[in-house]
Amino acid sequence: MTGAPFAYKSYHLLWKSLDYLFPPYCAGCNTLGQRFCSDCRKSIIPLFENSVCDVCGTPLTTKKCRSCLTNKFEFKSVKSWGIYSRSLREAIHSLKFKRNFGLGIEFAPDLRQIILKAGWLPDILVPVPVSKKRKNERGYNQAEIIAFPLALSLRLAYKPQALSKPADTRSQVGLTPLQRFENTRHTFRAEEKLVVNKSILLVDDVTTTGATLNACAHELLMAGASKVYCITIAKAILNTDLTDEYPHPISS
Repeated sequence: MTGAPFAYKSYHLLWKSLDYLFPPYCAGCNTLGQRFCSDCRKSIIPLFENSVCDVCGTPLTTKKCRSCLTNKFEFKSVKSWGIYSRSLREAIHSLKFKRNFGLGIEFAPDLRQIILKAGWLPDILVPVPVSKKRKNERGYNQAEIIAFPLALSLRLAYKPQALSKPADTRSQVGLTPLQRFENTRHTFRAEEKLVVNKSILLVDDVTTTGATLNACAHELLMAGASKVYCITIAKAILNTDLTDEYPHPISS
C-alpha cells in the first residue's frame, strides 16, 4: 500500500506468504485463489462513494436522516464500506464464524481510504469489545481482527484495552431498534488513563442502528475522550430505514 508504514507492509507480506503456501478461498464465493475476489468486490453496494447521513451512515439524499434529526448520537460519525448484503455479508460471516483472519488485512486498505477521505484525525484506535464469555466461546473478537491491521496502516496506537465489556448481553439479532439501545446501555467500561483527551477511532464489523457504537462512545466520552469516530465494514439496512430518502429495497 502506497504511503503505508513499514509495520503494515511487513504484516501484509506475512499474509501474502501464507497465501502463497496455503492458497485461500474467496470469502464471498469460495473461488480458489483470493481472499475476496474481484467479482465479489464488484457486487458490493458501496456507501463511501454515495451520499449517506453525516452521523449514522444510512444512505440518503440529504445531509442527515430523519432519525438523526431527532435523536442525538454521542459519536461524531459512522462510516461503512458497503451495505451488509451479497458477498460482503458472506465475507463478514466467514470472518466472524469461520476464523477467516486474513480478511482483516484484506479490508484494511478499503477502510483506510474512507478514513483518509473523511479527514478524521484520531489519536488512538479501539476495537468494539465482546464479553469474556463470548470471546472464550468464539476464541477471538472479530473487531480486533479488523482493527489491528487498520491501526498499522494508519500509524495509530492500537488500544484494545481502552474499552471492555464486563458482562454478557443477549444477541442484538432480531431486536427492535429500541430494544437494541436498551440491550447495550451501560454494558461497556472505558479505561480513563488511556482515553482522556484522546480522539478515538472505534472499529467494528457491522453497524445496524448504531446502538452498540453509541454505547461505546458514551463510555469513552464519560471517561474523558474528546470525540469518537466509528468505522465498520458494513451497514445493515433495516426496513425502517427504507423511507422516501432511500426507498429502494436492498437485495440479498
